Amino acid sequence: MSGPDPAVQVLAIGKRARIDLARGRIPEAIAGFEASIQAHRSAGRVSDEFLDRFALSYTLLFKGCRFAEARAALGALGPLEAIHPEGRALKGWPRAACLPVTSPRPSGV
Repeated sequence: MSGPDPAVQVLAIGKRARIDLARGRIPEAIAGFEASIQAHRSAGRVSDEFLDRFALSYTLLFKGCRFAEARAALGALGPLEAIHPEGRALKGWPRAACLPVTSPRPSGV
């Protein structure tokens, strides 16, 4: 019998990060999402990388108040948007959530 399916192993990293997040283990969740993102990138799993980057940005933004890092996590998706239009459409909300703190206010506001 062969070992565990590599795709399942990669997905399990992100699942563990989500469990850490749910249990309030924020540093572990962030580290887990970062590991999962790298594993997805190595395996060419663009859709899963998008989802875990969204989860990482949420964690950084709402659980750690690490606004610049949350924005950077989303910014790394730029090169992948051309091959994953659905991800590009989903990206607007988390990016907008990061803007009020990390971008200058428009004049007249």
